[in-house]
Amino acid sequence: MIPDRWRRFASIASLLLAFSLSTGKLAAALQFDVWVGYGNDYFVREGNWFPVTCEIHNDGPSFTGTVELTTARSGRDNIRKIVVELPTNTRKRIVIPVFGSGGSNGAWDARLRDERNKVVAELLGIRAGADVAWNARLMGSLSRTHPGTMQPRAARFRAPAFPDNALALEGLDTLYLNSELALDLKIEQVQAIQAWLHAGGHLIVAVESATDINGTPWLKSLMPCDVSGGATVTVTSDIHDWLVRGADPGGQPPAWRSEGAAAQDPYFVDREFRIVDCAPRDGKVELSLGGKPLIVSGSRGRGSITALGFSPEKEPFRSWENRTWFWAHLMQLSPDLFVNNSRNYYATQSIDGVFGGMIDSKQVRKLPVSWLLLLLVVYLLVIGPLDQWWLKKINRQMLTWITFPCYVVLFSVLIYWIGFMLRAGESEWNELHIVDVYQRGEKAELRGRTYASIYSPSNAKYQLAGLQPIAAMRGEFIGSRIGGKDTSRSSIVQKGNSYEAEVYV
Repeated sequence: MIPDRWRRFASIASLLLAFSLSTGKLAAALQFDVWVGYGNDYFVREGNWFPVTCEIHNDGPSFTGTVELTTARSGRDNIRKIVVELPTNTRKRIVIPVFGSGGSNGAWDARLRDERNKVVAELLGIRAGADVAWNARLMGSLSRTHPGTMQPRAARFRAPAFPDNALALEGLDTLYLNSELALDLKIEQVQAIQAWLHAGGHLIVAVESATDINGTPWLKSLMPCDVSGGATVTVTSDIHDWLVRGADPGGQPPAWRSEGAAAQDPYFVDREFRIVDCAPRDGKVELSLGGKPLIVSGSRGRGSITALGFSPEKEPFRSWENRTWFWAHLMQLSPDLFVNNSRNYYATQSIDGVFGGMIDSKQVRKLPVSWLLLLLVVYLLVIGPLDQWWLKKINRQMLTWITFPCYVVLFSVLIYWIGFMLRAGESEWNELHIVDVYQRGEKAELRGRTYASIYSPSNAKYQLAGLQPIAAMRGEFIGSRIGGKDTSRSSIVQKGNSYEAEVYV
């Protein structure tokens, strides 16, 4: 017979083995992926907002998780959070708008916690695929084909992974949209595109067919022209002439013309391709071919929209040698980018410091350098000649072992008292609002930034919240001169498209 103690040992061992197998199964049932930046190439633009996309697939038990995002260089002082419910057998994708204050080569840590605040998954040292300078032009693409067919390089999105927060799109100057993919966008993504466009973005729409536009009400209302039917036209030299005229109002030739980069492509001329009929509504015809408008542009708020009456993803445009310069013309790239490419455009300082100086508290006082030097001289005199003189006078030189520590304590208390008096005051909150007012249809919309500063006479935590429909919070952007580290300490919880935050002062 097996002794009882061996049976108990076998039972405990089997329970531990079953528990470990169950834990391994739960861990394997949870998939946690994080991508930093725009598109499949994960572009991050310095000094601008960009998206961090988290995808969670839960095949285990249901739980409510919290995604935490921190910068690897600033430790855990700045935490961005979002709470997400994760039922069994569900996959969720969330987008967190993040400000690019980390300069180049910034790294991020992402953690997923359960209700007990236990880390169930984490990814450390996540980096963007490419860092983009603050004044470079960045283009996004919702195209049907691989981005290799589009030049210059663009951040290509898949429709399901496209950001649904307008702030996360602020780092894009231009967005290319193929009309076929407009049908796959969700209402939140559409609203983000519209808000980004009216705030200053440039939307380029390639019309595959008139049905795509007329069957999508939101896109039809944005278009600067009415599309219908279609026709087959022959490529003439008009396209090349339009290309070398340049994008500036004065019609000066761009830099690439003098360098011969946009030479006529003989294999492109006399080719036939399919276009749709574009009747200008409130837009301006930029290019016509055979009397038919080919490119129509119009203004939308502070932004602009350009309608292409053809698909640049099809032949003969796809094989055109000058398609790179075509996109450069549409994006209105500065000729300087083609002449001098040796400058370092990464930011060293930020305009945030100017606004910060305007709202800085007047209660913050500094001890003048002259007073500081005087205090130092008095300290040296006391611990040196004065101490020696009066101890010698009373003939108690050995007491210096007692008097010297007393002097140190006395001056330490004095310095603490001076610092406390300089910091004395009341808690203070200062705000500076910069608001842009732009027209959107028959209404006016407000879009602004609020610069705020908190003065606290003692260490404290303060609760903040954004009440606007779309809002986010960031610390002061110092620039790359201190390595891009954020100087604030905060915990930001994203609530839909708004936020709640706790800041430490």
